Formats: sequence, C-alpha cells, structure tokens
Amino acid sequence: MKPKDVFIELQKSTSLSNFACAEYLGISEASVQDRRNGRYTPKKSELIALAVYGSVAGDNALNFLRKLTGK
Repeated sequence: MKPKDVFIELQKSTSLSNFACAEYLGISEASVQDRRNGRYTPKKSELIALAVYGSVAGDNALNFLRKLTGK
C-alpha cells in the first residue's frame, strides 16, 4: 500500500473532511488534496496523527502538549 493510500484510508476512518483534516494537521486544504492524489508524500507524523485521532492515545498526547504549552 502506498503512503497516499494509507493517508486516504486514515482520513476516511476519522471521517474528517479535507478542511477539517487540514485544520487538524496544521496544513492547508490544498496540501491535503496533494497528499490524497499523490503529488506529495504524507509525512510519518501526519499519518501517526491521523491514526491516533479520537483515541485515548491522541487525547493523552493533546493533554500532555497543553500542559507543556500552558494552553
């Protein structure tokens, strides 16, 4: 399976629109499209972020980052 296919499947599993996915990953909506159509290979960190989206691990990571940044 190619990285773009993994990206597409992970995005589908999260039920995030391209806009919401872009917002979550901190990239532009056009960048999401670039990853989906294979013009740009998704970063491992983006794949991991999508893989943990909505999970306990994702929530724990977010809480940890909030503590570190004070937000």
